[in-house]
Amino acid sequence: PFLVTPPTEFNPVQQPLLNEKVLRDKRKKLRETFERIVRLYERENPETYKELRKVELDYETKRGQLALYFDSVKNAESVEVDSIPLPDMPHAPSNIHIQDIPLPGAQPPSILKKNAPFG
Repeated sequence: PFLVTPPTEFNPVQQPLLNEKVLRDKRKKLRETFERIVRLYERENPETYKELRKVELDYETKRGQLALYFDSVKNAESVEVDSIPLPDMPHAPSNIHIQDIPLPGAQPPSILKKNAPFG
C-alpha cells in the first residue's frame, strides 16, 4: 500500500538517498493526507475505515521493528571489542592440558563391569 517505509531509511549498510529532514517532512505530509482520507472513510464506509486503521497499525509496528534493528546495528558498530568486560577467571592450575578437558557428550569409562551375570 501507500504506507511503505523507504527500503534505505533503516538500512544499516546503505545510506538513505534523502536526508533525515526531507524524509521526516515527506512522512508528515503523507500522514496528514492519510488522516484526511481515513476521516472521510470513517463517515462513508466504516469497514474500510477499520481496514485502513489496521494497515496503519501494521505499518507502525513494522517501522518500529526496523528502527529498533537499525539502532541495534548502529550501536553494535560503535562498540570497541576491547571495551567489553570479560568475566574474571579463577586461577586454573597450569598442569591441565587442553586434551585433558572432556568434550561435551564424551563419557568417561564406566567403573561398573559390563555384561556381569546376576547370581
